Amino acid sequence: RCSLPDQLPSVGREPREVLLRLYGAILQGVDSLVLESVMFAILAERSLGPQLYGVFPEGRLEQYIPSRPLKTCELREPVLSAEIATKMARFHGMEMPFTKEPHWLFGTMERYLKQIQDLPPTGLPQMNLLETYSLKDEMGNLRKLLDSTPSPVVFCHNDVQ
Repeated sequence: RCSLPDQLPSVGREPREVLLRLYGAILQGVDSLVLESVMFAILAERSLGPQLYGVFPEGRLEQYIPSRPLKTCELREPVLSAEIATKMARFHGMEMPFTKEPHWLFGTMERYLKQIQDLPPTGLPQMNLLETYSLKDEMGNLRKLLDSTPSPVVFCHNDVQ
């Protein structure tokens, strides 16, 4: 969170506080950054997320919204549950200008599998146990299972930060 010093007035509609989000090592390429920025801007425009003030190669500047995580007991409150459900329904039903096909899941799994296969032998018990699994076959089984499931691919709350 970044803010203007107390003695410095805002200019026009300039916000006093913003959130500076830096991507760091988790960024998975420029395509990922563009896709996330487009999705973030659309959510902001539809009042389903903070306002987007700026994007740069290593992150973005967004509206700071003072908040805290909900407590478990609060999730059971009917008014809060109804509000969350309403926003999630709007989000799940959104039309977005990019594919919803689940390329990310298997692309990520394939990268992780390659990283595991490229590890030098360690002799560690954990690695020996990992090597007893046929991860490539498991991934193939998962792909077949998901391909045979007559369920649409939708955006969900895990698609946003």
